[in-house]
Amino acid sequence: MLRVAVLALGGLFLHSCAPQNTTQDPGKVALTVTTAQASFYPHELGIQWDYLLDNDRLDAPPYRLTVEGGTLFGDQATTRFTLVGRGVMREYFRTYDETGVYLHGMTVPGVKITLVPPLQEYPSSKDWKVGTTWSGKTQITLLDDKGVRERLNADYKFTVLEQRNVTLNTSSRSYSVWVVNRQILGAKDILPESKEFYFVPFIGEVLSPDGFVLKSTNAGQ
Repeated sequence: MLRVAVLALGGLFLHSCAPQNTTQDPGKVALTVTTAQASFYPHELGIQWDYLLDNDRLDAPPYRLTVEGGTLFGDQATTRFTLVGRGVMREYFRTYDETGVYLHGMTVPGVKITLVPPLQEYPSSKDWKVGTTWSGKTQITLLDDKGVRERLNADYKFTVLEQRNVTLNTSSRSYSVWVVNRQILGAKDILPESKEFYFVPFIGEVLSPDGFVLKSTNAGQ
C-alpha cells in the first residue's frame, strides 16, 4: 500500500550519531571521508542524526539518518539520505539551491516513490521570519517492479509560526527553534493533513512532522 510506503515522506526524518572509528588494515585500499561543517540546511557527506519517537523510552534504539552524498534519482542529480533503525530502511533524495530544499522522492525495499514537481520542504535561508509561507502542488507516484501502482495529486503549504526556546530531554540540550506548520491536502490517507515541526539552522529538524525527537547529531559541531 502507498500508505505504508510513504509513512515518512513529509517528515524527512533526520537522525544519527557521531561516526565510529574502526581499525583499518594497512595492507588494503581504504578511503577516508572527512565530514564538512554543516551548512544552513545540513546535507554534507557524513552528517548523521539519531532520533527517538516522541513516546519512546530514552533508552530505546534510535533511528539513524545519514547523508550519503551525491547520486542520481532518475536523471536528476540529488543528495541521498538513508534512514535505518528497528527494521526500517529508507532512502530520500533532495536538491538544494538558493530558493530552498526540494524532495524529489524516496525508496523503501521494492518500492520507489517520485514527487513531480518536487515538494519544497524549506524556503531560501534568507526567508526565515514569522509569517513566511511557501506552497505548491505535487503528483505522488508509487512504482514497484511491475510498474506504476498508484498516483495521486497533493497540495501543500508551510507556514513559519514562531521562534521559541525548547529543551530536549533526549539530549538535555536547549535549542532556539523555528516552529513550522505543514499542511498537505489530497493525501490524508498517506500523510497527516496538518502537523508542526521544529527546525534549527545548521542542525536540522529537532522535532519532525512525524514525531521524531532529536537525540544526537554531528551537525553543527
